Amino acid sequence: HTETRGRRTEHPLATDARSMAITNFVMTAAAVAVVASLMRHDVRSSTSVLRRNMRQMRVWMEEAAADVKPGEQTKIPGADKKPPHKDPSA
Repeated sequence: HTETRGRRTEHPLATDARSMAITNFVMTAAAVAVVASLMRHDVRSSTSVLRRNMRQMRVWMEEAAADVKPGEQTKIPGADKKPPHKDPSA
């Protein structure tokens, strides 16, 4: 601060630094708000896609269950194969 005829005035650079700090804060707050909004929208769209996929998988599972005849079990291909034997000395 400098004294001019009994009045207290601020140095011009101090005012510029303060306004620059306020501007930086406002810009940062705006950027954070935009990112939060975009993330919220992204989560909503991802959730809706997941729900749609789950509905489709449920339809496929119901169709597959309807195709299986009563008393008939589905066989998983390769289920009867033994896993490769690992040599314990290696």
